[in-house]
This record gives sequence, structure tokens and C-alpha cells, in this order.
Amino acid sequence: MKTLLTILFSLSSILLVRAQEQNIETKSITIDNFINYVVNHTTKVSDTVAPQNLTFLFETHNSFFNTEDKTVLKHGIKFLSEKLNSKDYITIVCYGRQNGIILQNTQASNIKLLLSSIESPNIRPDDNIADGIELAYQLAKESYLEEGQNYVVLVRNPNGKPPVNTQNFTATQPKTKGGGNAVVLTAIALLPEIIKVIKD
Repeated sequence: MKTLLTILFSLSSILLVRAQEQNIETKSITIDNFINYVVNHTTKVSDTVAPQNLTFLFETHNSFFNTEDKTVLKHGIKFLSEKLNSKDYITIVCYGRQNGIILQNTQASNIKLLLSSIESPNIRPDDNIADGIELAYQLAKESYLEEGQNYVVLVRNPNGKPPVNTQNFTATQPKTKGGGNAVVLTAIALLPEIIKVIKD
């Protein structure tokens, strides 16, 4: 009985240690720095043989990506796909205005599928998780590579935010009589006249 308890305790300890060792590194970049990140990342990890699990988390606004953003993302993904191999996996998730899975746990060598997912994103929402950021970490944990390097890369898109409507904030021009220049008087300019009227 003592041996059985020792074995059960050892097994549970090993499982607990493995669960705690699930190290997922997080990076945060802007979409403008996406290609720089991809180049630096592939240069940094090219010496290692460990497979990689990359989960990209793209910020969305009203629409997915404008033409310029699509071009940047496609070039970056293509470069990354050429540097990685079939042991490496890429997942693409979106967050912000739209939350969901664009592409799940795909071999990095499958360049056609990776590029088409950027060109024509098809979001699959997760019924259990409404937040895209939480969903990305959940998927990274599910596809965790024990002997590999695991990353969640948050790609912010400050350029994609809709412009602020400034029509309500613009001052209207004073109407002029007879086509002459209007003089706009402020409260400070009227103050001496108001004080004079009060004194009289």
C-alpha cells in the first residue's frame, strides 16, 4: 500500500511540474513592425532545432485589414513560412471588434493556406470564449509543444482605428452682414462695457 501511495504521489508531482512548466512567451508589436519582428524572430531561433508553436493575435476594428496591412501581413507570413518547417505550427486569432479563430494549428510550411487566411479571413467564433485574447492563450495551451518554443504574438493595429468624427467639434464661422469682415467679440472684450453699464 505504501508503494502504491508513493507511486501515485510521484505521478501527481510529475504532472503538476509539467503543467507549471508550460512556458508560453508573449510578444506585443504593432502591425508596422510585423516584418521586423518576423525577421528578428527567425534569425534568433534559426540556430535552434526545437519546433515552434506561434499564435498570432491580430487586432481588428471595423473591417479586418486594409490593403496595406494585408500586404505587410502576407509578406511577413510568407517570409516566416519559408524559414520554418513542417514541425512548426501557426495559429491566427483576432480580437477587438471581431473575436475568433482565423486559422488553427496549421503547419508553417502550408504557405497557401496561411496566405489565403490573411487575404480572406473567415472567423470561427468560439462559443465558450468570447474574448479573442483569452481564446489565443487557450489555443496556445491546447497546441503546446512540450519540446518546443511556444509564443503568443499580439499584433496591435493602431492604423486600423476608425477616424474620429470631428464634425460635431468644429466651430461654425460667424455670418457676416453685407460681405464685410465680422469681428468676433469675446467676453473679455465686452467686460469693460458691461461694467460701465452696471455703474451707470
